[in-house]
Amino acid sequence: MTAPCADATRAQLYNEEVNDLLAPSNAVLKIQEDATRGVTVAGLSEFIVGTPQQVLELMAKGDSNKHIAATRMNKQSSRSHTVFQMACPGRTLPTCSRAARALSRTRTAGRAERESLQARNERDAA
Repeated sequence: MTAPCADATRAQLYNEEVNDLLAPSNAVLKIQEDATRGVTVAGLSEFIVGTPQQVLELMAKGDSNKHIAATRMNKQSSRSHTVFQMACPGRTLPTCSRAARALSRTRTAGRAERESLQARNERDAA
């Protein structure tokens, strides 16, 4: 049996403040540059994941802690940007090659409004 492969984090940027979505508190975290790891968020919790199910559970946990508010387009809209990142620090799984060491997924605020505007513009142009 192999050891888990990745360290996962989930952060939120809301009103120019960075917060941890996997270990929520009122603490505002700082973005910093680390000589070995590059740009990081100081104090951001990391969880070890080894299965797709664990990744999905962390994504759901982060979603439940996001800041949301009503907009003209949606009753519940995320007004924040979020980043989910998995880093593979070269543990035991052979799929963690140097070429594919990290995966980041970002979601930006206002996406529904942009998609609606784009669809309306496409209809108007037709």
